[in-house]
Amino acid sequence: MNDRKETKIDNKNYDEQDILQLLNIGYTAPQISKELKVTNAVVYRIRRKYHLTTPNKQIFIFNSLQEQILLSGILGDGNYKQNGCQGYYYRESHAEDEYDYISWKANMLNQFVTKSGVHEITGQGFNKQRLFGFSTKTSTSFRQFVFLTKKQIIEKLDSRGLILFLLDDGWLSHKNFHISKGTLTSDEKQLIIQKFKQYGCNSIHLDKIGDFIFLKEDYIHIKNLALSFLPQSLDIIQKKFK
Repeated sequence: MNDRKETKIDNKNYDEQDILQLLNIGYTAPQISKELKVTNAVVYRIRRKYHLTTPNKQIFIFNSLQEQILLSGILGDGNYKQNGCQGYYYRESHAEDEYDYISWKANMLNQFVTKSGVHEITGQGFNKQRLFGFSTKTSTSFRQFVFLTKKQIIEKLDSRGLILFLLDDGWLSHKNFHISKGTLTSDEKQLIIQKFKQYGCNSIHLDKIGDFIFLKEDYIHIKNLALSFLPQSLDIIQKKFK
């Protein structure tokens, strides 16, 4: 006899055990909604029913490297998502050939990452490679990053944050590094140029289409900046620096 309990909510049947299993390993409500094709409301009701609600008023203290990961991610491959009235969580994803890189970031943020850790993200349409990512727990502490303007974010970046931005959105061509302009304004681009020059990358300028480009003369300096805090064995280092 099947003793798995089903709950009827919003005129549909949901298997509570499937939802509970994901809750118990640290999945957030939005992640479960996407995985099991249920609404957030369903997950929240089951969390309350089994007293599994996690207060999002917990306070996190970030060290300087963690701050640089959380700041640079806004410009790169990460984003923040609201969960509840005041809480936010950070999430980031990368292709399979940057699995070491996403794992390194999750490791650096380890005490804040959900129990699901780095996991495959499915249902994102056609991708040549599998996609992997992580999410943090929900906390009001992330609000300090959420409401910053891009200008404020750039001003807070140190050499590590700039390198992470380059690794997220940049590529190497004949020892010339390039970084996509994305949605940055002219003023924001000029501020990034100033910040890179502050850390010794003096050849940076904008190319014809507005992307950032560094000349070969800065290749070794950029590599040394990266290796000052990133392991040389990381896939992202092997990929970007050939």
